[in-house]
Amino acid sequence: MFSFIKRHWIVYLVGAVVALALGFALAYAVGVAGSTPEAVRVERNEAEQTQDVAAIEEELENLGDSQDSDNDDSGDKDASSTDDATDQEDVQED
Repeated sequence: MFSFIKRHWIVYLVGAVVALALGFALAYAVGVAGSTPEAVRVERNEAEQTQDVAAIEEELENLGDSQDSDNDDSGDKDASSTDDATDQEDVQED
């Protein structure tokens, strides 16, 4: 078997080169035929960017709202804790 391959190695080499060329050509054709057109890609990218910007702005607004409510709650907690302290002092005085 190896003696046959040694005598006809050029045919095997040509066959391998042809197979590789056909494989790459077919892969390129499938890639071109199956790829998304440029206009559609641009449209999708623009839509994603506008969605991303809107989502970021919404997150920033929610973050600002939650920080405002945290600040309001912390003031209430401080006031209630001081009220408890004065109540305890009143009890001790009696």
